[in-house]
Amino acid sequence: MKVVGISSNGPGSAKQQLEALRDGENMHTGLVDIVPSLLAFEPQRYGLPPFDDLIGGTIPMVDDPIYIKGEVVAGFGRGSKELGIPTANVASEALRVALSEAVTGIYAGFASVGSDPTPHKMVMSIGYNPFYGNTHKTAEPWILSEFPAPFYGLQIRLVVCSYIRPEANFTSLQALIDRIHEDANQSRRALDHPQLSSFSNDVFLKP
Repeated sequence: MKVVGISSNGPGSAKQQLEALRDGENMHTGLVDIVPSLLAFEPQRYGLPPFDDLIGGTIPMVDDPIYIKGEVVAGFGRGSKELGIPTANVASEALRVALSEAVTGIYAGFASVGSDPTPHKMVMSIGYNPFYGNTHKTAEPWILSEFPAPFYGLQIRLVVCSYIRPEANFTSLQALIDRIHEDANQSRRALDHPQLSSFSNDVFLKP
């Protein structure tokens, strides 16, 4: 029997928790892996049939989307300068409740900014950004549209409706950049599906 565990909310990554269990006296018989959440479980890795309800390779969150609303504030300054990817940073007080139960990973959804109700596709990371080793859980959406100027101080509204993948570390900055662009392309494709595109009309996106 093979057993796949779900990571606890305690310290350490899923990999570290798995190693600790393997070294401990109370090792569960058959434990082969620990994943950060059920969203990150890929049955085909363990010889099981793949899920048949994926949309563009993403896991739809039709029944349980995440809603986030808050002011856009200055962040770490890495998005545009280091990565060439202008992510928005949402004020921490607006994230406290929304992120308390959110699984870390990369997500797809829709965003609107300021007094403009226009929905825009976006891809967003929720978590600790292992490449940079953040100590606090953050949400960094990248709105996949062109804007003439930064929108610091404006309200941003996010409807997160699909899960792309778990957080991951990378061996180089370029590898991280390449993967973010891959995530963005996957987000664009998935959000064209009628089951997800309907979230662009969510009233939460209205000012």
